[in-house]
Amino acid sequence: MGFDYHDEGGVESWTDDVCYMLTGAEAISVMDAVSELHEMSERVVEHLLDRPDLLIGCGIPDYAIRRMRQSRDVPAIMGRMDLGLSAGSDQLKLIEYNADTPFTFIETALIQSDRIEQEGLGINPSAYMINNAINGFRAFLSAAHSPHLHLATYTECLEDRRHVEFYGWMAKMAGAQSVKIVHIKDLRPTPDGDFVDADGERVETLYKLYPWEWIFHDRAGQAFTESRMTIGEPLWRTLLNNKAFLCVLSDLYPGHPLVLKAKWSPGGMESYVTKHCYGRGGQNITIIRDGETVASSVGGYQRYRPLYQEYLPLRREDGFGVQLGAWCIAGRPSGIIAREDRNLIIHSASRLAPIIQES
Repeated sequence: MGFDYHDEGGVESWTDDVCYMLTGAEAISVMDAVSELHEMSERVVEHLLDRPDLLIGCGIPDYAIRRMRQSRDVPAIMGRMDLGLSAGSDQLKLIEYNADTPFTFIETALIQSDRIEQEGLGINPSAYMINNAINGFRAFLSAAHSPHLHLATYTECLEDRRHVEFYGWMAKMAGAQSVKIVHIKDLRPTPDGDFVDADGERVETLYKLYPWEWIFHDRAGQAFTESRMTIGEPLWRTLLNNKAFLCVLSDLYPGHPLVLKAKWSPGGMESYVTKHCYGRGGQNITIIRDGETVASSVGGYQRYRPLYQEYLPLRREDGFGVQLGAWCIAGRPSGIIAREDRNLIIHSASRLAPIIQES
């Protein structure tokens, strides 16, 4: 099933030892939260497009900010919202939105679904993920310059490779006339504003598993951003992936039950999490609880502007803090998976566990 990377790097990222059961009402509450947060996120994007001054110092170069509105014509396909529940509360909170290059699609749509169906464990809350993703690729291809799709990533990374292989299959189901998987670093600009692959073939429609913030630092980053390619996830999605989004969301929806307070200064906050405008996999996180540092992580994102988000002490089950990865695909709530860790910081090597809805 393409899940031969679960112990890549010597760390086991999946467990069959546990699963999390949701009642029908609980599953509906997660899906409703994703729908509402999707609508709220769309408002944030429009607000930032109207107020690009809010992006100053957030790690997005001026040339990219100038292209944001144009990129809005390209529909998004998929994103994963990381949600948490605090101890003693049933109120979901958005921790962050992985809106550009989200992972765990295979685990959510295939692996946990297969376990649920093979063992008859209950209802699969992620049963429509693949159909929704195919519809998302169909809409993306309809907006594209060409039905011939390139899929780009770090092909030597097995997890990345397996995801783009499966995305390629879904794109074919959506009507792509051809699909070609390429290494992102093999794409190079031409003098007339196009990009070609290692074989010299022009790239007209591209879906990438390579985040925009990395592209901005590449030698050909500006040429890539300003190229004539139709690119997914489109450039505007970095507005949601950038954690400045959390501050703007907090400002636009103060006191909203789904939203954690987020600010550019920790003033007045006794318990908070320091993050940076860009960051992945739990890197460069510091948790302050009652004025004391209780957890921190290293990484490569400290160069970005810091922000401060209200601390949510995650509900713990058998000593594990639990976070929900809730997928929004083609604008629709589409699937849920659990990620758990004994440490306070959930990171990319924290183990995944299936979520099942009671029959």
